[in-house]
Amino acid sequence: MNFSLTFADAATATFALNVDNMTQFGSGFLVDYYNHNGLASAHMRSVNFDDTGRVIGSFTDGTTRAIYKLPLAVFQNPNQLEMLNGMVFKETSDSGSPEEIFADTSQRATFVPLAFEISNVDLTTEFTRMIMVQKAYNSSATVFRTVDEMVQTGRDLKA
Repeated sequence: MNFSLTFADAATATFALNVDNMTQFGSGFLVDYYNHNGLASAHMRSVNFDDTGRVIGSFTDGTTRAIYKLPLAVFQNPNQLEMLNGMVFKETSDSGSPEEIFADTSQRATFVPLAFEISNVDLTTEFTRMIMVQKAYNSSATVFRTVDEMVQTGRDLKA
């Protein structure tokens, strides 16, 4: 295919485009023939996750499609990551470079879609500690009050 172009400033250019060996998704096509085998335009309605770490988009035309796969980063020394606000970690020279893997192929982790993260705090232990600290505070306050009363009584006896 030969093209000849004329620009606004009256400059011209010609070029040849050879499309004999072009392919589309691994199969040939003709330049003069167009066969549409896709879907109509649609907007993404919602986003979900599956148990392999893929992000699944649901579209307004009723179709669903994997649009991304979440990789996991594994560090040689995860204890040396720099902790930022909001449970976000940053790579450091001591942590090493991350190795990116996928949960479904590595056997190192699993995704559980629509699950809530549970707290890592044992409420029974924390309430027990809180009660013990409260009792220790009350006992200390009683000791200070008793010592103060004894000092006042000793001062009054001397006078």
